[in-house]
Amino acid sequence: MKLRIFQDSRIGRRHSNQDRTGFACGRHRVVLVVADGMGGHPRGELAAEIAVERVLGHFADWARQGDRDAESMLRSAFDAAHRAIHECARQERLWDFPRTTCTACVVLDETAAWCHVGDSRLYLVRDGAVLATTRDHSGAWLLVEQGIIEPDEARAHPDRNFVYNCLGGEVAPDLEMSRPVTLAIGDRLMLCSDGLWSPLANEEIAAALVRDASQIGLEALLREAEGRAGAYADNLSYVALAVEDDAGEDTVDIDALAPGEVVVRRGPTSSSIP
Repeated sequence: MKLRIFQDSRIGRRHSNQDRTGFACGRHRVVLVVADGMGGHPRGELAAEIAVERVLGHFADWARQGDRDAESMLRSAFDAAHRAIHECARQERLWDFPRTTCTACVVLDETAAWCHVGDSRLYLVRDGAVLATTRDHSGAWLLVEQGIIEPDEARAHPDRNFVYNCLGGEVAPDLEMSRPVTLAIGDRLMLCSDGLWSPLANEEIAAALVRDASQIGLEALLREAEGRAGAYADNLSYVALAVEDDAGEDTVDIDALAPGEVVVRRGPTSSSIP
């Protein structure tokens, strides 16, 4: 399978960037991950860093072993990240646990499956439309599901920033796992933090991914979202994948990688974990 994979991040109008992204490729498989450290708690960037580190590390071990159970690997990675965040908080004597959202997607052969907690989203775009997206674990989306407000109202609702399911919280995360989806040539996958998706309609995101699924095209999408959010622009981050039918200069042929070979790419905001 030929893939083009991109990732980027912008600080928005915040003092620091607490988003983290990454991806890794192994033979016949790839993982994408995005995490958004949560405000109101200490060291959100640390929680996000740990989440991405654990997902990429578990994927690398899983790929080298040739295992094919993606769901178990993702669940194990998320659980390990949750425990590591708690341990780091104890070691640093923090007044509260750092917390983060996390969304990760594995493509194995031609099938994608994803796991998430929080409101960092995954979009699967096919034929110019959103085929699948994740469900926000937020207070505003609970109101949508109860029929109290419309989906468009959730974007500006006061409870939109109330995230009730995350890594690093006082209770263990309730991991939401997708059903496997068979990918097709031309499909686009994008994982992103809420700073990117919240100012934009789903249709606009789909159109942008179809129009120009490249580093330049997605840079334009970041600028558009940041401009619309204005003075309230949050950190904006994404990692995206395009399924292609032939190889180009910027494509990754995961079928051509050697058995046991794993290529890891951390996002631009990554740093070493203390």
